[in-house]
Amino acid sequence: MNRFLKLIHLFIFVVALLTLSCAGSQQSRKPEETKQQIAELQTELQSFPNEARLWRDLGVAYLEDRQYQTARRALLQAFKRDTRDAKTLFYLGLVLEFEQRTNLAMAVYQTHRYVPRFSSYRKLMRARSYQLSRQALRNDLRALLARESELSAGNIATNAVAVFPLIYQGQNEEMAALSKGLAEMMITDLSQVQQLEVVDRVRVQALFDEMALGQSGLVDEATAAKVGSLIRAGKVVRGVYDVREKDQLHIDMAYWDMAKQNFPAATTHVEALKNLFQLEKNAVFGVIEEIGIELTPAEKEKIQQTPTKNWRAFLAYCQGLAREDAGDFAAAAKFYLKATRLDPDFMQAADKAELVTDVDVVSGELDDVLSTALVLEEPANENDLTPEESTLTTERLEVLEQNIDANFEPGQDSRDATDAGFNIPLRRPPPPPPL
Repeated sequence: MNRFLKLIHLFIFVVALLTLSCAGSQQSRKPEETKQQIAELQTELQSFPNEARLWRDLGVAYLEDRQYQTARRALLQAFKRDTRDAKTLFYLGLVLEFEQRTNLAMAVYQTHRYVPRFSSYRKLMRARSYQLSRQALRNDLRALLARESELSAGNIATNAVAVFPLIYQGQNEEMAALSKGLAEMMITDLSQVQQLEVVDRVRVQALFDEMALGQSGLVDEATAAKVGSLIRAGKVVRGVYDVREKDQLHIDMAYWDMAKQNFPAATTHVEALKNLFQLEKNAVFGVIEEIGIELTPAEKEKIQQTPTKNWRAFLAYCQGLAREDAGDFAAAAKFYLKATRLDPDFMQAADKAELVTDVDVVSGELDDVLSTALVLEEPANENDLTPEESTLTTERLEVLEQNIDANFEPGQDSRDATDAGFNIPLRRPPPPPPL
């Protein structure tokens, strides 16, 4: 991405911050004003029955009036007439949440990548998708733990690798955050190897949180085997690190093969803290060599890439990850923004800052989310989709539209993630609903 596009990206983020911060200070309409708007929109629709905006605004008004089923049907009418309107899709997802159709709501929100990039509602869709995905992940992991005794070692995938959070052996709280960032970077690098299936860091971290594992639990072979079985990982990468005298970073990395019950000793890597990226690369190449995989030149080149060359910016990013995992999104945003100030080219941090800021805005009760959304203003020019993207949006949502109204029973959303026809995987945010 060239510098001009990066500046545009950051500008959009600042505009979003201002828009959303102003939204929370305004008041919702009185009930009688909402009912009056419903009557006016119904009258207008008699003259302009194919006007998508009117159907959309009617659906939003019905939602504000807590007429959920009627709101859903009006929003579907708006969608039929304009499939690329992010505001319609956001409110459609929200009304499905109010109706406790969480899986369908998540499927709607996940189409955020196919709607106009400059839309404030795209940001809200992305944030709600993130929230619901985290919630679904936690629920699924709790279900896994509840039936842990039924799981067998034969269910693990021999090519699946899980990178455990690294254990910090020092006392410096700032350096302790490196644990999450180093694990994430290793996961990113190992994901470049075609022969491996790497478990997402968020999934591994969530499982450790659910199991209430302390640092001693992370290094125990029996515990590692248990975690590996729960997430079907036949291979585990674990390590401990410390920052010692003269800012020397020491990392002891070990690769364990759960399927073969092979637990070799750790390999030590030492570098100056400012060279932590090279140390991480050396550790990753060492693990790949132990696994016995011969990398292609393209894979080697991808692994050598780093998200930033500024180790202090990376440290701030790691602190953001720690706050994000803890659910403190406002604090996470501050650390991500600090990372971007230290390195303006660190776009991964900028993207995280934008996401967690939006998540912080829409992480409350549904009534609060609705109140925030009702006072948003869209940028004047939001239609920036290419024809191909617009077509893809339509195709992805046509099946979704049929599912939303098919055999609808409010409140019946305690089923499996696949019951509604949408596969919700654990290891990463789910894709758009399949055709």
